[in-house]
This record gives sequence, structure tokens and C-alpha cells, in this order.
Amino acid sequence: MNKIDITNIKNINNSNLKQSEVKTEDIHSNQGTYVGDVANGKRNGYGTFTYKNGTVYKGNWKDNLTEGYGEFYWPTGETYIGYSKRDFRDGFGIYTWEDGDKFEGNWKADLKQGFGKYTFADGSNYVGEWSNDMRNGYGKEILANGSVYIGEWKDDLRHGNGILVDSEGNSTIVKCFEDKII
Repeated sequence: MNKIDITNIKNINNSNLKQSEVKTEDIHSNQGTYVGDVANGKRNGYGTFTYKNGTVYKGNWKDNLTEGYGEFYWPTGETYIGYSKRDFRDGFGIYTWEDGDKFEGNWKADLKQGFGKYTFADGSNYVGEWSNDMRNGYGKEILANGSVYIGEWKDDLRHGNGILVDSEGNSTIVKCFEDKII
């Protein structure tokens, strides 16, 4: 998968606001504290929101919602670095869970959607197509023991035609139904 450097993108949501309409403010609310650009009385532009639970969001806003590039940091150690639309992960992003699992790929309305790579904490990984937060379509799974499955997936299960390669390199063409070889 091609890596995209998205670390220097800021202020992409201010293009339709005049500079005189945007000001930086420090706003305290019952949810937390916001320091950043404000326009029309709302978070618009770049800013940092520190929630009362310790979660921090640094990134772009539009009408008080996360929109565009941003970074979330949770107290648990989880992170999301990527794009959002109307407070949902949407577009390319990297989510890392507290157990070390990581997903790098496309999101739509907070669900893994399109192409992506999921790496498990044990070193296993899946690279391929996603739909509705599940492996759906064509993909390649490499398990920690070195065995590989390349083929079709449906609702997060091996389903359809594929090739199994065991940890010693022996390959077999298989047909799977709901994760079972038939």
C-alpha cells in the first residue's frame, strides 16, 4: 500500500471564510476546552479540543464538527490520524488500538471501507478490500505462524475461491464457505 504523508495539512476548511471572519479563541464548555479558530460563533478552521475525559483532538473543524485532517489521542493510548467528515472517520486514516492492532486505510462514516491494511498485535495482517467494517472482497491474510490465505472474503470470513499456503510453503487451491474449506 502506498503511504501518504499527511502530517503538514492544516487550515483546509477556511477557504470559504474571509480572514477577518476567523479569530482564535480559548473556549471552555461542559465538554472540555477548545483553543483555535472560531468563525460565525463556531469552531471553524484549525484548533485543539481537550475533552474532560482526557481525549485530545488537534485538527480541522467546520461548524463545530471535526472535518478534514486531524489527530485524536485517547487516554487509553489509542490514536486516529487522518481525515474526518462531520465528526466521523471518513477518508484515509490510521487507527491504532491500545492493544497494538492498527488499521491503515479508507474509512466511510466511521467504518473501514475500501482498501486497507489491518495489522494485529501478534504480527498477523490482512491487506485487501473492506466493506461495512469487515473484510469483504479480495484480500491476503498472513498469520503470525507464516501461513497465508489469498482469496475472497465475505462478512469477515474466508468465503469463495482462494489459495492456502501453509507455514512450510505448500499451497492448495481451496473453496471456502463461511471460513470452512469445502
